[in-house]
Amino acid sequence: MLAEYCPAHFDAHVARCNAVLKGKLDALIEALDENFGTTIDYARPPGGIFLWVKLPQGVTTARLAAVAGAEGVAVNPGPEWSLGADADSWIRICFANPAIETIRAGIAKLAAICHAEFGVPEISGNVKR
Repeated sequence: MLAEYCPAHFDAHVARCNAVLKGKLDALIEALDENFGTTIDYARPPGGIFLWVKLPQGVTTARLAAVAGAEGVAVNPGPEWSLGADADSWIRICFANPAIETIRAGIAKLAAICHAEFGVPEISGNVKR
Protein backbone atom coordinates (compact mmCIF):
# COMPACT_ATOMS: atom_id res chain seq x y z
CA MET A 1 0.00 0.00 0.00
CA LEU A 2 2.76 2.40 0.89
CA ALA A 3 4.54 1.74 -2.40
CA GLU A 4 1.35 2.62 -4.26
CA TYR A 5 0.54 5.65 -2.11
CA CYS A 6 3.94 7.38 -2.13
CA PRO A 7 4.47 8.02 -5.85
CA ALA A 8 1.22 9.94 -6.12
CA HIS A 9 1.44 11.82 -2.80
CA PHE A 10 5.09 12.17 -1.79
CA ASP A 11 5.86 15.46 -3.56
CA ALA A 12 2.76 17.15 -2.14
CA HIS A 13 3.63 15.87 1.34
CA VAL A 14 7.18 17.25 1.09
CA ALA A 15 5.84 20.60 -0.12
CA ARG A 16 3.48 20.77 2.90
CA CYS A 17 6.32 19.87 5.27
CA ASN A 18 8.56 22.54 3.74
CA ALA A 19 5.84 25.18 4.12
CA VAL A 20 5.30 24.27 7.78
CA LEU A 21 9.05 24.37 8.50
CA LYS A 22 9.42 27.71 6.72
CA GLY A 23 6.65 29.16 8.90
CA LYS A 24 8.35 27.89 12.05
CA LEU A 25 11.73 29.24 10.96
CA ASP A 26 10.16 32.62 10.17
CA ALA A 27 8.56 32.68 13.64
CA LEU A 28 11.87 31.72 15.27
CA ILE A 29 13.76 34.48 13.47
CA GLU A 30 11.08 37.06 14.28
CA ALA A 31 11.18 36.05 17.96
CA LEU A 32 15.00 36.21 18.03
CA ASP A 33 14.99 39.65 16.42
CA GLU A 34 12.33 40.91 18.83
CA ASN A 35 13.89 39.48 21.99
CA PHE A 36 17.63 39.62 21.28
CA GLY A 37 17.89 42.36 18.65
CA THR A 38 21.43 42.96 17.44
CA THR A 39 22.93 41.15 20.44
CA ILE A 40 23.03 37.93 18.39
CA ASP A 41 24.00 36.87 14.91
CA TYR A 42 22.65 34.11 12.66
CA ALA A 43 22.28 33.22 9.01
CA ARG A 44 18.99 31.89 7.66
CA PRO A 45 19.65 28.26 6.74
CA PRO A 46 18.84 27.14 3.18
CA GLY A 47 17.08 24.06 4.58
CA GLY A 48 17.00 21.73 7.52
CA ILE A 49 15.48 22.01 10.97
CA PHE A 50 18.16 23.89 12.93
CA LEU A 51 19.22 27.52 13.25
CA TRP A 52 22.70 28.35 14.51
CA VAL A 53 22.77 31.48 16.69
CA LYS A 54 25.93 33.30 17.77
CA LEU A 55 25.77 34.90 21.19
CA PRO A 56 28.00 37.73 22.39
CA GLN A 57 31.34 37.22 24.08
CA GLY A 58 30.93 36.38 27.75
CA VAL A 59 27.94 34.10 27.29
CA THR A 60 28.88 30.51 28.05
CA THR A 61 26.53 28.45 25.93
CA ALA A 62 26.91 25.28 28.01
CA ARG A 63 25.82 27.19 31.09
CA LEU A 64 23.01 28.91 29.19
CA ALA A 65 21.78 25.56 27.89
CA ALA A 66 21.87 24.03 31.38
CA VAL A 67 19.96 26.88 33.03
CA ALA A 68 17.48 27.17 30.16
CA GLY A 69 16.98 23.40 30.13
CA ALA A 70 16.16 23.43 33.83
CA GLU A 71 13.45 25.98 33.00
CA GLY A 72 12.03 23.97 30.09
CA VAL A 73 13.80 25.67 27.17
CA ALA A 74 16.02 23.34 25.14
CA VAL A 75 18.96 24.61 23.11
CA ASN A 76 22.10 22.81 21.99
CA PRO A 77 25.40 24.38 23.06
CA GLY A 78 27.81 24.73 20.16
CA PRO A 79 30.66 22.62 21.57
CA GLU A 80 28.39 19.57 21.50
CA TRP A 81 27.94 19.98 17.73
CA SER A 82 31.06 21.71 16.45
CA LEU A 83 34.82 21.55 16.86
CA GLY A 84 35.24 25.17 15.76
CA ALA A 85 37.44 27.43 17.86
CA ASP A 86 34.50 29.72 18.68
CA ALA A 87 31.95 26.92 19.19
CA ASP A 88 31.15 28.13 22.70
CA SER A 89 29.71 31.32 21.24
CA TRP A 90 27.05 29.39 19.33
CA ILE A 91 23.82 27.57 20.13
CA ARG A 92 21.83 25.37 17.79
CA ILE A 93 18.05 25.66 17.99
CA CYS A 94 15.75 23.01 16.53
CA PHE A 95 12.49 24.46 15.23
CA ALA A 96 10.92 21.35 13.68
CA ASN A 97 8.78 20.02 16.50
CA PRO A 98 7.49 22.93 18.62
CA ALA A 99 4.39 24.86 17.66
CA ILE A 100 4.92 28.47 16.58
CA GLU A 101 3.47 29.76 19.86
CA THR A 102 5.89 27.55 21.78
CA ILE A 103 8.82 28.83 19.72
CA ARG A 104 7.89 32.45 20.43
CA ALA A 105 7.38 31.84 24.15
CA GLY A 106 10.59 29.81 24.37
CA ILE A 107 12.72 32.51 22.76
CA ALA A 108 11.24 35.18 25.04
CA LYS A 109 12.06 32.98 28.04
CA LEU A 110 15.55 32.24 26.67
CA ALA A 111 16.22 35.99 26.35
CA ALA A 112 15.09 36.54 29.95
CA ILE A 113 17.32 33.69 31.15
CA CYS A 114 20.27 34.96 29.13
CA HIS A 115 19.80 38.44 30.58
CA ALA A 116 19.54 37.12 34.15
CA GLU A 117 22.65 34.95 33.77
CA PHE A 118 24.87 37.12 31.55
CA GLY A 119 23.34 40.61 31.36
CA VAL A 120 22.48 40.31 27.67
CA PRO A 121 20.43 41.32 25.87
CA GLU A 122 20.24 44.71 27.55
CA ILE A 123 17.28 45.64 25.36
CA SER A 124 14.48 43.21 24.52
CA GLY A 125 11.31 44.02 22.61
CA ASN A 126 12.47 47.67 22.44
CA VAL A 127 12.48 47.81 26.25
CA LYS A 128 15.69 48.34 28.24
CA ARG A 129 15.98 45.66 30.94
